[in-house]
Amino acid sequence: MSKMTAKAFVDKAVDIAKNYKTLYVMGCFGAPLTGSNVSRYCNNHSYNKNATRTAMIKAAANQSPPVFGFDCVCLIKGILWGWDGDASRTSALIPRLPNAPG
Repeated sequence: MSKMTAKAFVDKAVDIAKNYKTLYVMGCFGAPLTGSNVSRYCNNHSYNKNATRTAMIKAAANQSPPVFGFDCVCLIKGILWGWDGDASRTSALIPRLPNAPG
């Protein structure tokens, strides 16, 4: 996997901010908030189980174009690992996961 430059990272972050609808969802790596992902992310973490957060996730569900869920760390990792906004993928949303953690 090639290294990403700081400029490419910032450009991708700005692209996501300007061109995709997103919502803070704890433990979410850019999954579209559609179908079974909605219940998955309403129940995957105690933060998301809070009634206010669950309501926000459900309100963002099944929109067209879809809303993508990220938490702060997963947004950074998603950018570095090649998140591309392909809403047709409901799992393995990141095309280039590294072979080793870090």
